[in-house]
Amino acid sequence: MDAVWRPVMAFIYSILVVFDYLVRPSLNLWMARRVDISDIVSAVRDLDPTVAVRVVDRTMSTEFLPPVLPEFVHLTFGAILGIAAFRAVRPSK
Repeated sequence: MDAVWRPVMAFIYSILVVFDYLVRPSLNLWMARRVDISDIVSAVRDLDPTVAVRVVDRTMSTEFLPPVLPEFVHLTFGAILGIAAFRAVRPSK
């Protein structure tokens, strides 16, 4: 059982890293390019200026998809896998 969890955890972490650092930013960029600022400005033209600024700010956000894992979880996964890999290749006494 001890040798099974390392590859499974590494595989799951690899999937999460690919999604967090490749797929999600690509989707965010693609979705941000689809937003047309002229449509938004014409829609909020008659609103109160403070409300209009908030609406435009909220709509023009480039973070449509938030990260799956916070950075602390990435550090934790890396530490666990690093220690496990070090223990696996360490010569026994």
